[in-house]
Amino acid sequence: MRDAQIADQIVIMKFWRTYMFVMYGLHYLLGLSAVVLSVTVASKPFEVQNGDNTYALLAWALAALTGVIAFVTPERIGDRYHKAFRMLSVEITRFRNDQTYTVDHVLQAYERGEDVIHAKRATE
Repeated sequence: MRDAQIADQIVIMKFWRTYMFVMYGLHYLLGLSAVVLSVTVASKPFEVQNGDNTYALLAWALAALTGVIAFVTPERIGDRYHKAFRMLSVEITRFRNDQTYTVDHVLQAYERGEDVIHAKRATE
């Protein structure tokens, strides 16, 4: 089997896929947490005693969480890994099924994937 020639790229492809799911999962976890916190702070569904700063702490947590979402941008990172994974996955599939595809094709797809992952946004 030709997989031995591209074993490292197969491992990298699997890592990219895993990291993509981690980033998407983090995006949804943080986003849903922000929604729950914002609804809780806005509606104040339970009574607190005078001097109790529960809602102030929840508002602080919401602000911090919103900052983390904006700074880390897990959805954007997940998108980059998704694009890179697709590029490499397609090329590995072609390499496995078409004898005219060479290791060089796979390596070029890996390099393009790395470029996508590490690309800067126009505003950066």
